[in-house]
Amino acid sequence: MSRLDIASLQQLANRGDLKNLTTSECLQEFGGAFSMTFNAALLISNANSQSSSILQTTLGSSSLFRSGGGNSIANLTRDGSSIKYCLAQLAKAQTCELTVSGPLLGAVVLLNLIIIATIAAVLLRKSFQPLATLGDAISSFLKEPDMNTRGCCLMSKTDVWQGRWGLDAAKYWVPRDYYWLSTPSLPRWLIAIFIWVCCAGTAAAALAIALLSDPSTRLSPFGTASPYTIVPFPAQASDTAVAVIASLPQLLLAALYFVINSILTTYHLSHESSLFAVGPARPLRVSADPEGTQTTSLYLTLPRPTSWALLIVFVGMGFVLSQSIFPVTIHLSDVSLATTTLTQVKQTTLVALGFSSTALLVFIAILVLLAIAVIALGVRRAPAAAFVNGQPVGNPMTLPAGSCSAVISARCHASARERDLWRRNVVWGTVKEGMGMEVSHCAFTGGLASQLDVSRNYA
Repeated sequence: MSRLDIASLQQLANRGDLKNLTTSECLQEFGGAFSMTFNAALLISNANSQSSSILQTTLGSSSLFRSGGGNSIANLTRDGSSIKYCLAQLAKAQTCELTVSGPLLGAVVLLNLIIIATIAAVLLRKSFQPLATLGDAISSFLKEPDMNTRGCCLMSKTDVWQGRWGLDAAKYWVPRDYYWLSTPSLPRWLIAIFIWVCCAGTAAAALAIALLSDPSTRLSPFGTASPYTIVPFPAQASDTAVAVIASLPQLLLAALYFVINSILTTYHLSHESSLFAVGPARPLRVSADPEGTQTTSLYLTLPRPTSWALLIVFVGMGFVLSQSIFPVTIHLSDVSLATTTLTQVKQTTLVALGFSSTALLVFIAILVLLAIAVIALGVRRAPAAAFVNGQPVGNPMTLPAGSCSAVISARCHASARERDLWRRNVVWGTVKEGMGMEVSHCAFTGGLASQLDVSRNYA
């Protein structure tokens, strides 16, 4: 510091214009990477000096205490004496600016335009007849039955995995309470849990680092990094590189959206299938109906309220995450303290990754609430489609372990007398009662269907 700067600080101290800070307050304020409140400080020591009242001067608040080799302010003094208190000058000017990366912004805009163009091209096609909904699959198998699944009306996905399916594979139906949690397969659950733990664990680790780095262990404001909650990068690092690194957690959030969406989709897929077994007859919900004889629905499997709610939740989580981990560029300026105006002498740019502990806490809370909501929805029971000892229990149209085209196909072998069944309201149940030891049969029908009997076998 120049003689004029030192003299200026001494004059301000004599006039009482500097703020008195305790030793701990001074360490907390100047121990971080930068100070947002003060320009400079006098550390008042109890040491005696015969030559000057100034023992030492240090430039740059970002290295004021850490350069001392410890957490004690006394390390700054040459004779190791203790510091009684500090006198700090309040900062006169601070500015913030928004930095936009042109290449990154252009890439985002281009990708969004491609998505919009692709969706428009799919929806505007005249021959738009996808296999997207459960009704699309059932309608397709009713039009063109798959002979490979004939005689397996109670086949399950486990049977397909283990190869226990073939012609006339008769089996008994064992009714039991069915919860939505049973619909997603075990690998799907494991993937969802792994990604959720990665998201929550990373956020919790960042929150712990932020709290432990701050001597006061206070939460930094939402969307704002404190001097203690930043991770500096090398001087040659660019703003774009740091921005890309800060955006990487959004990939985990996107993966979490896909797995949660898939779990909720399997929930509602099994529920929609189970409704065909409880009556009354229902129309098939299809994506496209050129002949105008069926119920057309452009949503896939998730009902619109659920889909919109999920989208809103993840949009909010994306915003909170962007305020939790973000790139920070700080311009540290040494200024002349002796003049009335802030004449910039030297500027150092610090590029870092910032953490907001408040935003991280909010993000973790939303993740926990999301997990609770998914599990709470999963404890719902499928509607009962049969009575055992007078009690409603079980539904043969549920889809344990998720959807399987072979399982759906096996349930669609209707009577040859029922033509154009895919255009009518249908119900699923017993359409052929076997006499004596004969095998019964279940399928879709536009007429009457009886409930399954636990004492009979079906094929």
